[in-house]
Amino acid sequence: MFVVGTVAQFRGLTEFTPLAMDSSHFGLLKHKAAVPKPKRLTLHQFVLNSENYEGSLIEIDTLYKASGTWPAAGSNASIFVTNASKVDTTQMFIDLDTDIDGTPELAYPINVVGIASQYSSGTTVYNNGYEIVPRDTFDIHHQTVLNVEDLYSGIPKTYELHNNYPNPFNPSTTILYGLPQQSHVTVTIYSVLGQELSSLVNEIQGPSYYRVVWNGQDKNRSQLSSGIYFFRLIAQSTDGKTQPFVQVKKMLLLK
Repeated sequence: MFVVGTVAQFRGLTEFTPLAMDSSHFGLLKHKAAVPKPKRLTLHQFVLNSENYEGSLIEIDTLYKASGTWPAAGSNASIFVTNASKVDTTQMFIDLDTDIDGTPELAYPINVVGIASQYSSGTTVYNNGYEIVPRDTFDIHHQTVLNVEDLYSGIPKTYELHNNYPNPFNPSTTILYGLPQQSHVTVTIYSVLGQELSSLVNEIQGPSYYRVVWNGQDKNRSQLSSGIYFFRLIAQSTDGKTQPFVQVKKMLLLK
């Protein structure tokens, strides 16, 4: 649709107020427009460059609760979330105008999709007031964490891509890989027909072991059906002295 009106701001979010409800100010522009895909960030990336993402739809995974009280029905709430290392913290604001208030609080860690906003620039607030604002219950997902002995720590001697676990899985699975040196990394999910379904990682990472969770959804956040899927790791060292490491493995989504 299109809207002609005035521009305002509420809690850091830009909004429009239509001038009039008539065909010259308010109408249908395009039917069934595609839902925008959120930009996937780590919490550290968001905290480091929050202003760059203000007003954007983002996704931040593997968040743990630092403090705050889940909202009762008809109430707003501020939940402060942190990453596993507890180095970075930001606020998740739950608006009473969503359908989240009054629902049971999910077990942590969680993955959150929402609008990047700023409600204050004060120095006494977390992350200079920048926050993530989920739109509805579908924007907040529990992330399954398995009690698997951590055999992978430190820096690997070679590039490694391990089998996902669990496998078969439902609804999510973890992919583990290791980098011996700083590299540009992509982790991508494909169908049996070779169609790209989801991009889990696309960034430069330092030498270490990494885990990434796939929730069985495609790039449009649609849940996929049971079947065989493939994940591919491409890692190119940033010094450019070696050929890129490429490996593909198979996994089974079973509902």
